[in-house]
Amino acid sequence: MRLHRRSDARSPGRQGAAIGLYGLALALPQMVLTPAAPALAATLTLPVIIACGALPVLALPFTRGLGRAVDARTMTPSPEQAAAAAPTTTVLRRILLPLGTLLLVTSAGGAVLTFTPQFAGRPALAVTALFLFTATAAGARWVCGVLADRFAPRPLTCILLITACAGLALIAVAVRSGQPPLAGLPAGLVLLGAAYGGVQSITLVQALADAGAENRQTTSVAWNIGYDSGTGLGSLLLGLAAQVATFSTGFTALSAAMALAAAVVVTAGNRPRNKPTASTTDPADSADRDTHQSLSGQ
Repeated sequence: MRLHRRSDARSPGRQGAAIGLYGLALALPQMVLTPAAPALAATLTLPVIIACGALPVLALPFTRGLGRAVDARTMTPSPEQAAAAAPTTTVLRRILLPLGTLLLVTSAGGAVLTFTPQFAGRPALAVTALFLFTATAAGARWVCGVLADRFAPRPLTCILLITACAGLALIAVAVRSGQPPLAGLPAGLVLLGAAYGGVQSITLVQALADAGAENRQTTSVAWNIGYDSGTGLGSLLLGLAAQVATFSTGFTALSAAMALAAAVVVTAGNRPRNKPTASTTDPADSADRDTHQSLSGQ
């Protein structure tokens, strides 16, 4: 599989890098607090833990100023943004592939974040494994955001899905014995963490591009719902798998699902697109076609 650089003549832009940096900022607190969560839960009382969960409310006074700053930067919409927004069902159909990928990978991430203290066996191993997972995910969100400005999203997505498949397979083998080896579990979580963080940036960039600039708000809401749904769904399904069978069985099933998703991404990427009509052409598609014609004439 080759990574093809974007071929449009528009400025490569910094949207992917900005999304990656935004993701890194969000992931840094998780990188610190998630590994510490088991120790904090054992040390602090329940009221203190609940109070810590309410700390984001302290940011409410700053939201008004943030809203003004955002409005100041978006008061003059581009021609693409000024176009009429598409119906929600149309937007969801356009971004079905990145949303499905996000849902699957965040399901695996949610399962790991929820149950690592249980299947790791040793507290020190659980803390180390969670730190490696969250740190790798934080770095991958930034790096893959930068890469999304330079390369097409589908090959990157396929590579990340294969990485997740390998990581989940390692985790499945590591937790089978009940006492995971010191190297196997962290190695699997590093691979899965890279995919978990990278897919978040890649799918957001791809979804925004596929939906069109005029549908940015709908796309953002759908992406966030997909992220949260995947996190909760993964925790639920792995818990059920552990109850019915074992953690290893659940991770094996997730690994197989990643391999299947990678095949779907490859197939979707190789499928020829229908020629758009004048009434259904997205602004981004028009720009790409104009660029191709101009390059052909040179």
